[in-house]
Amino acid sequence: MEEPVVRPGDLALEELRRIGGSVVDAIAEYHAGLDDRPVLPCVSGRVALRMSICSHRTLERDVETTFEALAGLGRRLAADAGLGEAGGDSAPLVANP
Repeated sequence: MEEPVVRPGDLALEELRRIGGSVVDAIAEYHAGLDDRPVLPCVSGRVALRMSICSHRTLERDVETTFEALAGLGRRLAADAGLGEAGGDSAPLVANP
């Protein structure tokens, strides 16, 4: 079998494996600690929804549909928790401080 040709700027196979292994280890370590790093947006001490609507493909109806679905989910969860009726009016989705 021929010896691999190492050109200027190339990494030796052992060095590539060492660096690649370090990258995999770093990713695994990061993922192992995800439970300790919540990524939920918080507004006034409450968990909030962060939604990107900056795409040129996002339509007003997309945003309205999302909020309607969230409101329906909130009503169902409240009803399941005994906090109100599933079909009733809900509190405003956006609070103005």
